[in-house]
Amino acid sequence: MNPDRRPLTPWRAPWLWVMGVLLVAPGSQAADAPPIVTIIPRYPAQEPATMEVPGPEAQGSVGSLTDRQLPASQEFFLRYPASSDVEQGVGSLEVWPEAEDASGDAVAAEAELATTRDVQLGGARCTQPRVDGKQTYLLGMVLKEDGGRKFLEAKVPALQVGQKFCFRVTPSFSLTSSQAQALAVAATMELVTAFMASPGQRVSCDGRDDAPFQAALVSALKSQKYQGNVFNVTQAAQLAQRRYLTALQQAGAPGQANPCSEFTSALNTEPSGLEMARAQQRVLAAEQQLSKLPPQLPALRSPLVRLPSGVIVEARTIATSGKQADIEAAATQLDARQNEFAEWTATLSAWATAFGTVAAAQDKTQATAQLQQQLSGGQLPRPPAFEVWSGRGFVPTAQFVKEPGTELEATLASLQLLPASAERNQWIAAVTELRAARQNRDAAQKAPADYQARLATQTKALRELVLQAFSQEDVRRALVVSGTRSVLTPKSGIGETPSKASFAALDIGAVFAFPGFDTWVLPYVGLNVYSVPVDRTIAPGELTGSTLDQVRQRISLTIGATLTAPSSAGRALEAPFMGRYPLLAVGFRVGGYTRLVAGSVFYNVNDPNPASADKRLHAAPFAGASLDADLVDILTKKL
Repeated sequence: MNPDRRPLTPWRAPWLWVMGVLLVAPGSQAADAPPIVTIIPRYPAQEPATMEVPGPEAQGSVGSLTDRQLPASQEFFLRYPASSDVEQGVGSLEVWPEAEDASGDAVAAEAELATTRDVQLGGARCTQPRVDGKQTYLLGMVLKEDGGRKFLEAKVPALQVGQKFCFRVTPSFSLTSSQAQALAVAATMELVTAFMASPGQRVSCDGRDDAPFQAALVSALKSQKYQGNVFNVTQAAQLAQRRYLTALQQAGAPGQANPCSEFTSALNTEPSGLEMARAQQRVLAAEQQLSKLPPQLPALRSPLVRLPSGVIVEARTIATSGKQADIEAAATQLDARQNEFAEWTATLSAWATAFGTVAAAQDKTQATAQLQQQLSGGQLPRPPAFEVWSGRGFVPTAQFVKEPGTELEATLASLQLLPASAERNQWIAAVTELRAARQNRDAAQKAPADYQARLATQTKALRELVLQAFSQEDVRRALVVSGTRSVLTPKSGIGETPSKASFAALDIGAVFAFPGFDTWVLPYVGLNVYSVPVDRTIAPGELTGSTLDQVRQRISLTIGATLTAPSSAGRALEAPFMGRYPLLAVGFRVGGYTRLVAGSVFYNVNDPNPASADKRLHAAPFAGASLDADLVDILTKKL
């Protein structure tokens, strides 16, 4: 049965509102723009692990800090610094409450810790995100710039006051221009070296297979300390291969070999040490063959003379031709050689005198005719034997083989002027072979230098094409450098309790009271008091922390008074305190502002005897629902 309701005296109600304002007013401030928290990377003292990404944009380490206390109960921006020359970048941010390792297996926990690079800092433990998913977020980060500084930024939802949270930032940056250029050079060197490795690999320079490009790119990344942190390597290698194919086709003129074919041809001409040895062996064999020939050749009818043109002829042919310039040159040569060889002295002296007479005569024609008569009459002696011409003089055949710097061309010219004979032919054949053997040896000795010069030219042309392919913009942007960073922060909200997190709140609700003789429906107003700041931005079902932390966020003590006076037929009821019916209850939050309450409302029952002034205090248990009217939130957000 519903009670009769009597409105309370209006002037007495405001004290409850005043009490609520006084309790919660210290935290009432209008909400500003979301604050900004910047991660401060901590640089490890030891060498970076294989997971570390080199470069200024990713030098942070496990255990990074923030530049300020994390705000609680409100959104905020989290920034991760990036290098000023980074052109493209994204990232992911994981946020989760700290949690103890539920496995209980210390060994397994330690192994998992090493694998996932989890850390321990500031007394908080970060293993894996909580399985219940409470206040666990995976957020995207975008690259921004402010005041000339670049950073990855993400907006973090409001976090629960008084709790510790773990953060893991995974930045992903495209290569900078300088990094891409260094990588392109390294990949080019790797690829060209691979082409030179073996005949089977040389044909790969036609660009039809992308495997060498991918292998070269991976090797270059390892040499640049990017292993394990670069993604889209296969895609980048395929893009480079396509660019190379296009450049290769454009480089080859119609009907001509392209740089790949020229490069392969140059590689295939590489001289071998065996060819060098064979060339030297051929020279030794020719010299040995020459040393076995007869020591002398048929005697000449006259000494040999080397004309100014370089031709070697017999002196008698000069006398026959009658050319004064040749005669004068022969006279000079024969006179200079009179004492050159003992066995030729008489012959050379006679011939020198005869030619000298012609050269000095006033009447050249008459002197030449007299010389010709001497020749026809056999008055000039013949050389006793022929010695080989070395290019500098006539030497014995035994010495000729050992004579350094022998001009074989001149020797062959002199041999060919001898009368035909078996001995002469053997000498011509032997000297001809020696000349060919020496020329072959000289070519073999020069081959390595020629090979290197040709190969350098073709390698340079091919390297330019490969470098051009790896330096393309799409190849650079395809490569994404990423590294994992775990960032652990102190407790959020300590020393900074925003307006939303209040210890007390006004309470307005209605309850069903059961005094034992009736049923009352009573609206009331009161004050809820919590043992911790209540985080109303976090749904009760999303509360985290220990069981006690969660209970303290939901349980409150309510002190208040009814807004109507209860009554009952046959009983005289009276307000026990300042004309009010006080109540005391315990509340349990089921939503951001809604609560279930249970407690007692207090009332006095007067003695029915009119002559008696006695009254007794009674408590009527009640249960109901109420609304937490957080005055600060209403004033700052709702109005």
